[in-house]
Amino acid sequence: MKRLTLLRHADAIAARLDQADAERPLSARGRSEASAQARALAEADFQVDLVLCSPARRARETQEALRAASARPWPARFPEPLYLATPTTLLATLQDLPDALSAVLVVGHNPGLHELARTLAGSTAPEAAVRASQVLSTGTLMRLRCDVARWSELAPACARLCRVVKPGERIA
Repeated sequence: MKRLTLLRHADAIAARLDQADAERPLSARGRSEASAQARALAEADFQVDLVLCSPARRARETQEALRAASARPWPARFPEPLYLATPTTLLATLQDLPDALSAVLVVGHNPGLHELARTLAGSTAPEAAVRASQVLSTGTLMRLRCDVARWSELAPACARLCRVVKPGERIA
């Protein structure tokens, strides 16, 4: 079994004409969202073997807030293809992971993360699926339990959506 957590980056400042989209930082609300998720993950003693994070500034800043609150530092990678990645790109990236990793956190963007969660979970968790069918708002995470022994086996409906957690909610 593999554990996958998908986290949409926290709220970012509005796009400006003089700034590249990838360089948009977190807004004040985004910093608050990231801090709230960091506290919730720390309280739940969240552990992860690897973080895959979009190289976009808003995603990196979200990941940094989580990492700073963690009792145990985790390795992080920032592959260029994760910037605004499609579900297909996200799935291919995950399928290439070493099987020694048990738990992975992906910090990225919508609609790719949301669509990936819906694809992997299928309709295996009715209540969670209802929430997953809604828009994945900024700073929200989804926890999935993937019924596979190898990351290369990730496929549609192979996972169970265990939890959707908005900033400020407790993680069970």
